[in-house]
Amino acid sequence: MPKSEIEITDLPALLQDSRWTFYLDDIPEQDTRGSLCTNKWLGSLGPGEVAIVNVRPDGYVGSVGRWDSSIDDAGEDAAKWMDAYYERFLQVPAPV
Repeated sequence: MPKSEIEITDLPALLQDSRWTFYLDDIPEQDTRGSLCTNKWLGSLGPGEVAIVNVRPDGYVGSVGRWDSSIDDAGEDAAKWMDAYYERFLQVPAPV
């Protein structure tokens, strides 16, 4: 969506708390390849296609996943994919 239509207050609460790490790329003229962020990392997304890009704090893209939202288990598959990615390095502290 166009940058002018993004409202931080419309984001889920978790992302509102991280508003300074919210990345929006709508200036392809400043990119060396003239590409939008979506095209750089994903190519074109088809209708009903959903993608998640995990970006580290240093800007490195850690992983990219794509799903077809018309498939019933796509949301569950995406959640499992994210769990598998983050469980490699994020651990919930044991209760003391």
